[in-house]
Amino acid sequence: MLKQLVQRISERAQAKMAGAAKCPHCQESALHTGETYTCRGCGFVGAFSEFVMSTSSAPTGKVGHPPAETKIVRRKLPTGGIAFTIPASGRSGGLLPFGILWTAITALATIPFLITTLSGKATMDFSGPPWLATLGTILFFGLFWGIGLGMLYFGLRAKHAVHVIRLEHGKIDYVRGFAGRRHHTQFPFEDVESIAAKAFYERNYQPVIGIEIRGMKKKVRFGTSLTDAEKGWLVAECNALVFPKPAFQERATDERPRSRPRHGFERILAPERNRLSDFITTTIGFLVVGGFLILGFSPLMADAGFFRVLWIGFSLLFLLVMLGGIVWGWRRRRMTVRVLYDGERVTVSKEHGRHPSTKESVPVEDLLRVAYYPAGASNQEARYSGALITKDRCLPLFRWRREDQTRPFIDDLRRQLQLKERGLPENI
Repeated sequence: MLKQLVQRISERAQAKMAGAAKCPHCQESALHTGETYTCRGCGFVGAFSEFVMSTSSAPTGKVGHPPAETKIVRRKLPTGGIAFTIPASGRSGGLLPFGILWTAITALATIPFLITTLSGKATMDFSGPPWLATLGTILFFGLFWGIGLGMLYFGLRAKHAVHVIRLEHGKIDYVRGFAGRRHHTQFPFEDVESIAAKAFYERNYQPVIGIEIRGMKKKVRFGTSLTDAEKGWLVAECNALVFPKPAFQERATDERPRSRPRHGFERILAPERNRLSDFITTTIGFLVVGGFLILGFSPLMADAGFFRVLWIGFSLLFLLVMLGGIVWGWRRRRMTVRVLYDGERVTVSKEHGRHPSTKESVPVEDLLRVAYYPAGASNQEARYSGALITKDRCLPLFRWRREDQTRPFIDDLRRQLQLKERGLPENI
């Protein structure tokens, strides 16, 4: 019943957001056709998430052709190198106002608690030593104050930081200047794996694209406030200096007509490889915090009346949300995806442990494409979703998985089904 309720809520949300759905190929509006969406312009068929979270191809630019109104300053160094200076953006990306709001709410929650405690109206029913209750109070409120102050700091840094990229002496020197201090991150040219425009996170279901310099052991990200033209030009300039020859060749397109695969096959996507110790630690941590909120603090406010009831309700809500996230994470961690083709139909089954939970199939003739698209980011690492797409059906394969675990699976599946993603953006 809960699954049906979630599905209905999702369907209503999709219906309300249908106007925001844009084709990731040509940016035209979309038409809702069953479980899928069809572009009114080019006829592209895909999942709802592709239309609201994907974008067209990454920003591009040409070496030696800076945008007319660019804020980036390019200058030649006395050593023969090149430096690019990106001035302060003047925008915090929402962190500053949200940090102010978070800090204000934390202050409003902290002050009544302190007044109640210091006035002697709160009664102590705590069997442990007094210093433990004091320490717990400091740690609890310190956590919320730390989050608020952290958002204020990062918001101010995003708004006022100046970025400089120096390319000289066979290395990239990325400098971030803020509050009179400079932080250097250096990459020898031979250690640079890629310089590209990538989606860092989502805002209003649209990816926010910035510039990433990725090395063998570290990476830096910046430039979300730049225009697409500036991002494309800066990436092209840096790549031309670091990689004198193109690092990647365009993929050859296969113009063969699609035909039914001759032989059956089975492909398995193993569960996501997360360390069990991290999962157990997170679970215990949330349970301890939730239990401490309810059992540790509510006795201190026995005479606080409405504030005590409000506190217990907030604590229970926090605990339930965390437990729901833990259950969802555990089920996803144990989920195995099987794709079976028997010569007629393609069947997708998902197993949690040894117990199959869902099984769906479509005729292979109806299959249009194997979709692979960005679903978001976690800890600055992109996550992807995959699905089988027909004219009016969308069969999810997986959601919110890392690229290194899913890209080989998708490429192999497309090859076995003799499907090619011709003329589509690289991330589709």
